Amino acid sequence: MPLSRKHLDPRNAELPERKLSYLELAERLDPRLTPILSDELAAGNHIWEATKDFPSRGSLCVSLSRPFKKAHTLPNGVIYTEEDDPHFNVASYATKGPISHVLCAPCRKRGGSASCRPQET
Repeated sequence: MPLSRKHLDPRNAELPERKLSYLELAERLDPRLTPILSDELAAGNHIWEATKDFPSRGSLCVSLSRPFKKAHTLPNGVIYTEEDDPHFNVASYATKGPISHVLCAPCRKRGGSASCRPQET
């Protein structure tokens, strides 16, 4: 799916040129994660921001505005994790390795669930 400004969350007050760099970074996301990103954007989620070179040079993180809309099948070499920290409560799909690519979203536990991962449909 070609990315465009419509995939960016309009509530994010970053400068327009910075938002463009978010799209450029999102387009570099590991091909194993792009189907997940495409599914989320098609379901109405938006890109909140994208960062690079953290935690290691070459790493990439694309953050979504809202929790994942659906559960996604894990491609080979991709893991799903949830951080249970009150200051950094996110769920993510990530490639393994010293240089990782991560697609993350806010994590909100649903109805007393132990996980914020949506159920398979």
